[in-house]
Amino acid sequence: MSQRAARWQAYRSALGDLAQTVERGRPTRPKPEPRTWSGKELRYARRYTRMLGRSFERRTVSPEEWLVLHRLARGRILEVGVHVWLSSTAFLSAMEHDPKITLLSCDIRFLDPGFRHPNPDIEQRWLRVEQSSHILLPSLLPPFDLVFIDGNHKLAFAESDIRQALRLGRTVAVHDCNYELGDLFLGIVQEHPERPPIRWYSDTMPCLKGLMVSGPPV
Repeated sequence: MSQRAARWQAYRSALGDLAQTVERGRPTRPKPEPRTWSGKELRYARRYTRMLGRSFERRTVSPEEWLVLHRLARGRILEVGVHVWLSSTAFLSAMEHDPKITLLSCDIRFLDPGFRHPNPDIEQRWLRVEQSSHILLPSLLPPFDLVFIDGNHKLAFAESDIRQALRLGRTVAVHDCNYELGDLFLGIVQEHPERPPIRWYSDTMPCLKGLMVSGPPV
């Protein structure tokens, strides 16, 4: 069996009940959203992340994706998967401008557990939980205004996170929407016609294929 055939077989297995849908053809992807970022906004994103000791050079989140998350941030936010806290800084920046925003960040293991924000008010509104999302998410109660998924990208794990996110969040954003993960998200959202349509913010880093959001435009 070729590597491509093996990947497709694993993909179908992970999709479970969605395998029949995928067999008839992959879900139709939306056209990428137009880029609306000004140079001033992009410079702000780079300046703010540098202030907190983070860098886009780590290539975990692009400046464009950071700005999407920053614009989506409101109310109660749940972040699944933090890695080097780069996506977290988008929410922390929004918290500086809106005292009503709270942030719950979870990961199975924090690579930099000592990372903190210098503003004590923001620290009081930011809860960090070092625990698997498959344990934490089922214990949480809705609604969250935004749920951001960037955890384990294996499809079986991602499917569980996405289904929990749709239960919990008014707006759901999924990162690293390569073809398999993006198709999975599209297929699950199609099961919920009441959900907002998916918008695709195509990334400048072609290996990742960007950010998909079931929610309002930014």
